[in-house]
Amino acid sequence: MSIAQPDSSTFTSHRRSFMLVHGLNISPKAMDWIGAELRARGHATFLVQLSGHDGEFSHRTLASAARWKNDLVLAAEKAKDFPRPLTILGYSLGGLLSALAVKNGIIAPPDKLVLLSPAIGLRSWVRFFEPLTRILPPSLPLPSGVPARYRAARFAAVSWYRALFDIYHELHADRGPGALKDLPIEIVVSEGDEFIGVAELRRWVAEASLSNVTFRFIRSKARLSPTPQHLLLEPEHFGEPEWGDWMMALTKPHT
Repeated sequence: MSIAQPDSSTFTSHRRSFMLVHGLNISPKAMDWIGAELRARGHATFLVQLSGHDGEFSHRTLASAARWKNDLVLAAEKAKDFPRPLTILGYSLGGLLSALAVKNGIIAPPDKLVLLSPAIGLRSWVRFFEPLTRILPPSLPLPSGVPARYRAARFAAVSWYRALFDIYHELHADRGPGALKDLPIEIVVSEGDEFIGVAELRRWVAEASLSNVTFRFIRSKARLSPTPQHLLLEPEHFGEPEWGDWMMALTKPHT
């Protein structure tokens, strides 16, 4: 299921639209750190809820690569009613999924794609666990290391991680750029991210022959979780000046 959550019933006064796609076991509302800032600046926002992320762990079997791709198709259809230009902003799994969907023509290209610590660049130690997702029962609940204020549920099913690896391999199987070739893409990544590697992301950009990619590096100012570090979408993690600078850049007119 995907849910449109516009901040207003009319969009005549809005400058542009942002479709926000959350990460694995991340509550869609966690993306509203960004959404609230964008709305305050006069833009329309649209939160996408991926299947299985409604907070009910009993719905864990709804999550799959196919369902998540269909969620984006439904969301993109609803987004046609939003003002242009349109930016898709995907975080972690949401970045990986959005890149795949645009690249393969599953959804129409937006005017800009912003990838926040996207799971496109999984580090080798993360990929090491993939075989376990293939042999463990899909519905087996695994404790989540996501901070409580972010997570959709206390546990994440094995099937969710399996779906993530399925999407990862689908994106990397074809090294061509597809519809991403000339699309403006910004990749935002923390140099201290222990899940997503800068080298891995640069390798993907080079192998896919992407021609319009910029990187924004965040030097995280605070370690807000005892679990391995992943970029968190809040000013305290970005650092206040960096957060403000990024918001200003994010809302500049597309060139």
